[in-house]
Amino acid sequence: FQLSYASAVFFAQLLGILLSRHRWPPGPLEALAVLVPSAAQLLLRGQMPESPAWLVSRSTGESTQAEVILKQLRGIPPEAEGELADAVVRELDHFQARALAPEVEGDGQGPMDGSG
Repeated sequence: FQLSYASAVFFAQLLGILLSRHRWPPGPLEALAVLVPSAAQLLLRGQMPESPAWLVSRSTGESTQAEVILKQLRGIPPEAEGELADAVVRELDHFQARALAPEVEGDGQGPMDGSG
């Protein structure tokens, strides 16, 4: 995740430098550079699964959907049992424990604590 995020930020900065002409309003190329990714995200939003961690943190009623999505993301068949299914359940339990635990600043687990 961090590599893809850092790469996206790098390419956004690079694109900004290459397209920068220091003028206002932006030209059609600059407008397309913003509109095309935004439109693609809006159009594909229905195809993107919800985050299993988010689903589990909302309520226990969403845990079945979270398990199905997590298995799909991990490449595990939905009907799988045994060690792989147990690993998914443990991961969901971890997500739920994190959601229920009080926020501790600088606990080394969050994206904003500087440990990432």
